[in-house]
This record gives sequence, C-alpha cells and structure tokens, in this order.
Amino acid sequence: MLVPRLVFLISPVLVCLFWAVALILEWRKYSTFMADILQKELADRIVAESEVKKMHLNSALNIMDLAKSVGSNRTYISSAINNQFNQNFASFVNILEKSASLQYRDNLFTVENTNKER
Repeated sequence: MLVPRLVFLISPVLVCLFWAVALILEWRKYSTFMADILQKELADRIVAESEVKKMHLNSALNIMDLAKSVGSNRTYISSAINNQFNQNFASFVNILEKSASLQYRDNLFTVENTNKER
C-alpha cells in the first residue's frame, strides 16, 4: 500500500521538475536571441558612429574611445565586433580605413569621369 502512495506523491514533483527544466531551457534560448539582437544593434551603432565621426582618420583610435563615442563599454564593443564582424578591434579599424580609402577613390573616379564628359 505504501508504493502507490509514493508514486502518487512523486508524480506531481516530477511534472513540476520537468516544467522547470523546460522553462529554463526556453529562457536560455530567449536570452541568447536577445543578446544577438543587442549585439547587432551595437554593431550598427559602431559602424554609423565610425562613418559620421570618421574615426578611421584618428591614428590613435582605441577601443575605449570608440566605446565612449557609442555609449557602451569596451567589453560589449569587443564582443560585438568579434561576433558580428568576425574581427578583432585592430582588424576592424583596418577594414574601416580600407573601406574609406576605396570610397574616396570611387568618388574621385566619378568626379573625374563627370568632368571628362563635359
């Protein structure tokens, strides 16, 4: 007679435990999803701020300056650059410099072609 009572008492505990584990797993998925969204937004802010303030022209640019400009901290900046661009900070700055240089050359080429057509 004791065994059926134990099963009756253990069964609700197991159900509660199952649901608790399920909720924890869902929360982890949600928090990972939110972290990814926040990193994408931060990466967008980094690129926008870099373009507006032309940070690539500053040869002494460091991650703290960028963090201050974007309104974040160096850990989040580093994480966003690593995860969203698959680069470290130094490589990211080099890419910004090359991108700006290519953009300048394209603009110069367009102006030269426009002048030749006149």
